[in-house]
Amino acid sequence: MVERDETPGSAVSRRAVLGLGVVGLGVVGAVGAGMSGALDLWPGRATATPEIPDGAANLTGGHPIATKPPASVADWRAGGPPFYIAHRGAGIVLPEHSLEAYHAALDWGATCLEISIGMTSDGVLICLHDATYDRTTTLTGPVAEQPSAVLAKGRIDIPRLGPRWQGDGRPQIPLLDDVLAQIGPHAILCLEAKDDNAFKPMMKAAAAHGLNGRIYAKLHLPATARVAQARAAKVPIFMYAGTATDLAPARLDPVLRDLDRARDVIVLPAVVDNAPIDPRIVSRVVGRGVPVWMYPVMRRSEALHFLSLGAQGLITPDIGYVSSTTASAQADTWAKGALASGELTRFPYSEKFGVRWGDPATDAGVIRLDVPGESSYLLLGQLCPVAPPDGSYQLEFDYRFDAPATPEHALTVAFGRADDRYVGPTAEAGSTGYRVVLRPDGYAALLADDGGTTPTRRTLAQASIEPTPVDVPVPGWKRLGIAVTPTSISVSRAGVEVLKSTHTAYRGGYVHIGRDGRRGPISLRRVRVTTPGDPRGAQA
Repeated sequence: MVERDETPGSAVSRRAVLGLGVVGLGVVGAVGAGMSGALDLWPGRATATPEIPDGAANLTGGHPIATKPPASVADWRAGGPPFYIAHRGAGIVLPEHSLEAYHAALDWGATCLEISIGMTSDGVLICLHDATYDRTTTLTGPVAEQPSAVLAKGRIDIPRLGPRWQGDGRPQIPLLDDVLAQIGPHAILCLEAKDDNAFKPMMKAAAAHGLNGRIYAKLHLPATARVAQARAAKVPIFMYAGTATDLAPARLDPVLRDLDRARDVIVLPAVVDNAPIDPRIVSRVVGRGVPVWMYPVMRRSEALHFLSLGAQGLITPDIGYVSSTTASAQADTWAKGALASGELTRFPYSEKFGVRWGDPATDAGVIRLDVPGESSYLLLGQLCPVAPPDGSYQLEFDYRFDAPATPEHALTVAFGRADDRYVGPTAEAGSTGYRVVLRPDGYAALLADDGGTTPTRRTLAQASIEPTPVDVPVPGWKRLGIAVTPTSISVSRAGVEVLKSTHTAYRGGYVHIGRDGRRGPISLRRVRVTTPGDPRGAQA
């Protein structure tokens, strides 16, 4: 028996998770639509049924997220694609593979979750992605070489997610038994034994909880022996490829031939060797007839891309945002010390590319863009798409240059974008929209990115405002405002208009804030979007 720490702060209630704004301000509308019953489920009422807003639409406008837990894998699949599968719970918004992340995924409408499982030296099954504790917890060393007694002092520790999840807010490392009891009744589970020795105990545990009809056996191809064991237990297969070697026809095709098209799935990586997977590979595998799922899908634009290629499933660490079950918010939640669903960096699972957080005692509500040696952009997906009925809105936020002035140091706001693909410092093919660029040396410009096979960037307006000499500290906080109407764009700083254009070509609803240049952090706070006649704007 493993003793669990029940001291105050050792576990966070789902009511507290939602109250702290972790799921984003947009969840308020969902709660009003019938989600409030889900708040009482954690931690003690494992038999309660989470209530999901009736008819919550996914991003495609097609088959909705299910409004009740599926009775079996067959029942779930009978609803038809697209299927949304929560990756590591809500692994880029809340600490991955925590009970808090699993419950948040349920609250966002998840009816299928992917769960990674390790086993301690004394045979206790835990939920953790890696073979070692080092990356995501306060513990160190291999899981399989240490007894379960170490769990009492270990916590999940992922600093990029914010101070809300530090100190006493760090979640416990969950036992699989707890996850099966609390999450199993409400969703299909894709169970993967990261330690091969954990496979049989994992399957036994699922059966003990009566879940054999509600699980997939998640396996890394070819996994021949494990396939036979899953077949014997009448459990469908979630077979995934992870590398270019796995995707080679000589390795992949024999696996595809042995999969059951009616029960099993083949899962392909969205990124191979640090580059997007070749769409021809996806199309080829789709053509073999076994249902294809993609992982990990971080953005709505990625989801639409893979669905257009014939994929049926999307494995996502931000299911609320990607499936559009969370409504658009109007302000950041940084004062709560946590990210909201939809806030995405270039590589959301990477600590290097994560936002930096201000000291809660002196800089509460402040985040900092400061990726060493690289530009750094943050998608404000929780606000998007910004789509007011009359096409008018205003984006405002405070910014601060946190280093002496340098020509390489620039704040960029990319807006009017048609989709949420990552925006970097250069114009990219197919990516259109506007940019406001401000530098400490006084340069200010409103630019248009014109996509196409050969992308171009045009200057629509330019000005010089309060230049700061190189290597001189830049004065503190400034408020930037961008007002968009159907006929104009106006940029103001500290309430004074500095740039204006009547360009009207781009009115997409996605917004990014970035730091261009290889050095010099930029701090942000108090982001707000207001639209004419919306009473929430005054409260943001």
